[in-house]
Amino acid sequence: MSMNATLNAEVVSSSGAGVSMASNSSTDDPLLLATTQYVKSAALARVGATRQAVQLTDQAIAEVEPLADEEAGAAVLCALHMRRAGLAATANDADTTDTHFAEAHALGERVGDRQTYGTIVGPTNVQLFELSAAVDLGRVGKAIEIADATTLPDSYPRERKAHFWLDRARAELSAGNPDRAVEALQNAREAAPEYFQKSRAVKIAIKTTAEQERRASNKLRALANYAGIVD
Repeated sequence: MSMNATLNAEVVSSSGAGVSMASNSSTDDPLLLATTQYVKSAALARVGATRQAVQLTDQAIAEVEPLADEEAGAAVLCALHMRRAGLAATANDADTTDTHFAEAHALGERVGDRQTYGTIVGPTNVQLFELSAAVDLGRVGKAIEIADATTLPDSYPRERKAHFWLDRARAELSAGNPDRAVEALQNAREAAPEYFQKSRAVKIAIKTTAEQERRASNKLRALANYAGIVD
């Protein structure tokens, strides 16, 4: 089965995590429960309950660590460390961010790009999380370096591709490169048109780009139009 076929049903959180709830009726499965906590932590973060999201993720990590020698356990733990790193980045805690990304990278290399319990894990998604975190932490040079080094598989889920290009645009805007941000936003629209139209983050990026351009380009106007932004 292709990666695209197994990951099509993902739901993308605002933090850039692709996940869909696994169809597993066993509530006694600790990995399924940890994956549910992974999803819940994203929902908590979206409504500003970061402290609760951190507590939930730390609890899930502690519960899954004894299963890290198993392939599925390592994959779920990879996802949890990505989430925890992202939460730390939004809180401007660089040290904690780096600690959890180090764990996520090591686990990601072990399990490879894959889906486990409906969650996307592996080296590529770790890079995407790290790109977003670098922008949040103001590490602009590192963010652009990560983006330049990232190659998305053709079969990678469309929404994750769009998130990558959106974070690339955010990085370019932080570096004062609105023209490059426009190119990245065009790629985001091409990758996932429906997501592009609905995303609040896309609208913010477009408005920020307009502020940096001395005069809004036709390309940016077209993107704004597509995203439903009225002058």
